Amino acid sequence: MYKLPKESSDKILLASDPDREGESIAYHLYNILFPINKNIYRIRFHEITKDAILKSIKEKDKIDINKVYAQFARRILDRIVGYTISPLISKYYLKVLSAGRVQSVALRLISEREREIEKFIPQKYYKIFAYLSKEGKEIEFELKKYKGKNINKTNLKSKEKVFEILKNLYGKDIEFELKKRKSKVKENLSLELEDILVKTPLNATVEKIERKEEKKAPPPPFITSTLQMEAAKKFGFSPEKTMKVAQSLYEGKDIGKERVGLITYMRTDSFRISEKAIKEVRKFIKDNIGVNYLPSKKRTYEKKQKGKIQDAHE
Repeated sequence: MYKLPKESSDKILLASDPDREGESIAYHLYNILFPINKNIYRIRFHEITKDAILKSIKEKDKIDINKVYAQFARRILDRIVGYTISPLISKYYLKVLSAGRVQSVALRLISEREREIEKFIPQKYYKIFAYLSKEGKEIEFELKKYKGKNINKTNLKSKEKVFEILKNLYGKDIEFELKKRKSKVKENLSLELEDILVKTPLNATVEKIERKEEKKAPPPPFITSTLQMEAAKKFGFSPEKTMKVAQSLYEGKDIGKERVGLITYMRTDSFRISEKAIKEVRKFIKDNIGVNYLPSKKRTYEKKQKGKIQDAHE
């Protein structure tokens, strides 16, 4: 580190990650290297591509001392929480464990929620389904409204109410039919009802069909948390594996004769995408998919939250 700037550099560009930790690393490198070379600059990019790197060099800047101080504060908070709680839980569980300022709070929220679940008293409710068939095709319908009133788990809690509705629909006392069979209503209600009602088919009429178009917006770009959740859901990846794979894609893969970064920086809570990338995507859609699939204007996503959004590691 000391030899390189003396012999081969007229200036030094610090290109650590564009987050708080990266800024702090650049700050400490600056303090080490400044006595050797005064021409030290900070560059930041969120994607490892030729254009992004050249642009960052052109827009080289100074160290963002506020971001450095933010990292210092974060480090102190980690120590206040970690140094206090880690020894306690290690002593309790008889093995070395660590507690952080984020995971400790998250575990408490999970624990409180689990206790609420344990205290929950299950309540029985009923649903009424109709299985309608036409031309050999069977379709399942759930009774959602009866005599102008919505049917849901709050107003269909008793089997007596179920019998009342079925009696009105079928014109026969279903409860009486069950009693004739000496049925164990509590345990086999749905099976017994199905057997009785199948033998008493009804005709159903479609009185009204409503058609409407719905517009569904595409999901916003991934941030760290949504990337980890989607990878866990689709592939069963742990957060650690997800970030390891994402890191390799960010650092780049050999494509053709060059190494290309395939994703933007993955430790982020920002939805922002570079203007250049948006233009390239829109051009690709227009040229390869069709102008009918191209929105009239670019789609933007805003994240409403208090405080400053961290474009990189949170």
